[in-house]
Amino acid sequence: MVLVWAGFLLLLAGLLFVDLKVLNRGHEVISASKAIRQWAAWVGVAMVCTVGLRYVYDLVLIPRGLVAADPSDMLMPSSGWHAAVMCLQAYLVEQVLSMDNMLVIAMLMAYFKVPAAYQHRVLFWGIIGAVVLRGSMIIAGATLVQRFEWVMIVFGVMLLATAVKLIATKEGGEGDLDKNLVVRVSRAVLPVSKEYDGAKFFTKLDGRWLATPMFLALLVVDLADAVFAVDSIPATMAFTHDTFVAFTANCLAVLGLRALYFAVAAMIAKFVYLKPCLVLLLGFIGIKMVIHRWAPIPELASLAVVVGVLAAGVVASVLAKPRAKVEPVDKGK
Repeated sequence: MVLVWAGFLLLLAGLLFVDLKVLNRGHEVISASKAIRQWAAWVGVAMVCTVGLRYVYDLVLIPRGLVAADPSDMLMPSSGWHAAVMCLQAYLVEQVLSMDNMLVIAMLMAYFKVPAAYQHRVLFWGIIGAVVLRGSMIIAGATLVQRFEWVMIVFGVMLLATAVKLIATKEGGEGDLDKNLVVRVSRAVLPVSKEYDGAKFFTKLDGRWLATPMFLALLVVDLADAVFAVDSIPATMAFTHDTFVAFTANCLAVLGLRALYFAVAAMIAKFVYLKPCLVLLLGFIGIKMVIHRWAPIPELASLAVVVGVLAAGVVASVLAKPRAKVEPVDKGK
């Protein structure tokens, strides 16, 4: 199992290098069309990796008894096909959650007035932090649900509460970031310069080291991702209790987040039913987790619901009247 983990981490490192370094050199401002093409390509990579996961389980892990399969737990993979279906469900849900999360990231970038040419640098380190954070939370979450079955109910209630919160939250009601606790504490603790110094996180002024607004933006983005993980990790646990499958699904969703960030800004005016999709998906996943002990939902039926909600949202968005044009976050100078 160690070799399988090592192999996947090497593959992940290579893919992250391609995504964050090769496809975006220097301080290029990525166009909407290019971002959408790159994001679509990363979705294709994720599908290929999901197929590969099936054969890893069928040819390596299951025959060698490396999967702690529990016949009484339908969320532990019993075959490679089972593992792939679990991974696909978690990946699709994470993609929808990521779209909503990228809108929040865009708001943060606009608040800190990060030039478009330098937003890639904030996203680069934000994505690295997301991989480390989500990996550690998945391991902890999987351990908890395997040892304490009631944790599933707690996670389910958390997701239902999130769905209710989304319903109650008005569009654009993120609030004034000047009043945000993280922003206020960060500015109180860190000496922050008033101006950017290129893409630097720290600058030296009058012999004194100061954090730039770029570093403050990175700090808030990473803390925002920690909040996002509170929803996304329980959502993943709703589809699988297998640590490797859960980790794979989340890492595949993280791949291409940079492209997704710019693609969302271009697509959000068309995808007007993103929020209802999120509410329905989180509500369904929450109910699935709460009732899992007494009435587990078959994986194929669950996959059909996830795909059906996403398809309905896309079709409804295409048929709906387009929103007013959304202004880009920043075109840079």
